[in-house]
Amino acid sequence: MTKCASFPAARFGARWLASEAAPSLSSSPIVRTPKEIALRVACTQLLLTRWGIEAVVQSNSEKDAQEPRIHESFAALKRSIQEAGMEPWMTAREKSLMEKDLGKWSLEADLAPLVPRWESFGTLLWSLKIADRIPAYYQPFPREHLFQSTAIIPAFPQTIDQFVQYFESGEGSRPSHQVDPEAFAREVNMAEAWFWRSRVQVVLDLKRQLDTSLIEQDTTLDAATKQERLQAVEQARRKIPSSLRTIMDNIETALEQATARALEDGYISEAIKDDFAVQGRKYTDLSDHDFRDLAEFAEFRLATLAWLHGSQKDWEFERGSVKFISEVGSLWAPKA
Repeated sequence: MTKCASFPAARFGARWLASEAAPSLSSSPIVRTPKEIALRVACTQLLLTRWGIEAVVQSNSEKDAQEPRIHESFAALKRSIQEAGMEPWMTAREKSLMEKDLGKWSLEADLAPLVPRWESFGTLLWSLKIADRIPAYYQPFPREHLFQSTAIIPAFPQTIDQFVQYFESGEGSRPSHQVDPEAFAREVNMAEAWFWRSRVQVVLDLKRQLDTSLIEQDTTLDAATKQERLQAVEQARRKIPSSLRTIMDNIETALEQATARALEDGYISEAIKDDFAVQGRKYTDLSDHDFRDLAEFAEFRLATLAWLHGSQKDWEFERGSVKFISEVGSLWAPKA
């Protein structure tokens, strides 16, 4: 493999593949207080509880959705939020979802977009040393274990109060209950590496879509269809900014060098043909479903780390807006 220092890929690694860089890590990388994190944990768990109720309603028949237990769970959740005084700590998005009537969540607009929030939830718990580790970036957090680990029972508001108080003034408020700076920095580096790799896949997919040779070699197309598609691709290519064309031209070299760096620094345990390996498979050879999952794992974990670090002010974020926490990303940072 080519050494990463020989190719100036870092400039587009930071500026395009992960947007602008955020402030660098400090010796005290987590700026959120234990109480702030605990409140965010509680709000997230309550939202995911509602998510679970709505998922049951969506998956069952209309008759099953009217079962008393579902309505009882819904009513108990609303009551707990009110009695525990959690609404002021929720985001506008969370409040909007919680205010919807039972069964009124949209599968596409409400349920599906919240699935990656399980990764946020797990990352928060890891920061408080409730979860002992963040799983590999191709594996999700175990949902049932996350819910059990907080001792919050959504139907009982006193358990929410007890959880928050533990981290406000109890043993959880001590520095020993937060991950140390070295562990945090290590996880940031890992998240940035896998996030960068997921963004690379977008470029590789676009490059493949604009590859006219694939159309010319397709023997299933008649001449007219082939010509029509070639013209469409050519029109699309002309609309691509020159900066993106440069990235596309150099993306394989950048990936080769990034893979070498990731393997050297331990962000991946295996490489296959100059690419990240995912359980014995080359990243590029994964399915579209796998691409989506890995992109969500990396993006939502990195966004949560950025919120903990303070470089991302708001909990809610637009997909695609997540920034590196370190100056140019872990794969392109100068060696110490």
